[in-house]
Amino acid sequence: MRPVTLPSPLDLIDHASVGADVELAVTSPEGGRTVHLDEGVPVTVGREPPSSVCIPDPYISRVHARFTLLAGKRVLVEDLESRNGSWLEGQRFERTEVGVGSVVILAHAVTARVFELPGRPAKLRAPQSTMVGGPKLRAVLDVAARVAAAKLPVILFGETGTGKELLARFIHQESPRQGRPMVVVNCAAIPAQLVETLLFGHEKGAFTGAAAQHRGVFESAASGTVFLDEIGELPMAAQAALLRVVEQGQFTRVGGSREVSIDVRVVAATHRNLEQMCKEGTFRNDLFFRLSGLTVTLPPLRERPEDVETLAHAFLGATEGAARTISEHALARLRAYDWPGNVRELRNAVERAAVLAVGPVIEEGDLPARVVEHRVVNEDVRRYSIVAPILPDLPAVEGDLRRQLTDHQRRVVLAALEATGWNRAEAATRLGLPVRTLAHRMKVIGIRRPER
Repeated sequence: MRPVTLPSPLDLIDHASVGADVELAVTSPEGGRTVHLDEGVPVTVGREPPSSVCIPDPYISRVHARFTLLAGKRVLVEDLESRNGSWLEGQRFERTEVGVGSVVILAHAVTARVFELPGRPAKLRAPQSTMVGGPKLRAVLDVAARVAAAKLPVILFGETGTGKELLARFIHQESPRQGRPMVVVNCAAIPAQLVETLLFGHEKGAFTGAAAQHRGVFESAASGTVFLDEIGELPMAAQAALLRVVEQGQFTRVGGSREVSIDVRVVAATHRNLEQMCKEGTFRNDLFFRLSGLTVTLPPLRERPEDVETLAHAFLGATEGAARTISEHALARLRAYDWPGNVRELRNAVERAAVLAVGPVIEEGDLPARVVEHRVVNEDVRRYSIVAPILPDLPAVEGDLRRQLTDHQRRVVLAALEATGWNRAEAATRLGLPVRTLAHRMKVIGIRRPER
């Protein structure tokens, strides 16, 4: 399999900036620390001394990784033969260099982010969507990397804001067509009467105002990729013409009679249920079956909470504002929120908070009200919704309070695990916890999956 590479937060920053101090923020569900990096002075991160930065996380090694600031604000990161590895952009590494804005994952969920304290602010390019490599997304990217090597059309499923266009670009960049154009078309934004002209072009005199021959999207993307976003919005007439392109590599310009042959790969995306649309007669069955030979589904952000913190830091690193890091309480709010707008909503929330923050740290009060209030309103529902129908009424608390609380916690966790067939990821979602925190709780209170 070809190695998986992703757009990095590093790509969003112009490194010609000067006059700022480089810091390293190391965070985990159990706590975190921020340290200053001096050029040439190594900083080690691990679970306990002799590590310079100690993080009480059971999954990182005693001395896990070493960070050394180099010239030009580059940081050398070395994995010190750790048990669970160090990861950058979904790939495990032993030694690599990163820059300001980069996020390294140690073991399962400890994040180490390189950032600058404000001196003269870095010159930032326009923020872009970013993807990270938590377990669920890493599995998606593995599939996408295999899909990229094929010539067949692909369809991407996922809710609005999950990053389907970025995944399409990833597939194009990993494919043999990477040196050729990729043309993006938002099918929902094209007036119905102009769809075929835009996609396939028109001949001179095809309609009033057609003073010259016009090449469409498919000719512009010759030997490359056409990404049809929101393909469920494509009119039926255009669907028939698209089917011919996908099956035979041929089309006719509007107003023309000559066949045009083209070699283009089609990647489509939608948040709609195309199978249901086929049953309703609003989407062609033959086109659906032709496109859906290779499919990739992007999970919503609420199903991969392990990516929220890393994404938030990446967006913060690409945002102009005084804030350069996020407090633990604010991160807890971000992790607890359901993110119906997915990655796009998270980016907007972080950008807003970075502008409103009065200092270098984003606090709870800087976040949108819907994010802050969500946990207050839904915390009890998240924590007890599966418990009420499963657990009997608890007896009055007597004796040692700690033991009583531990017993109650064991009942709650067991109920969640049994209700989900011992699927830790689903149980953690129901309990409103990161998967790693649930695993740690199970270890602390002595819960093991029963042997079959």
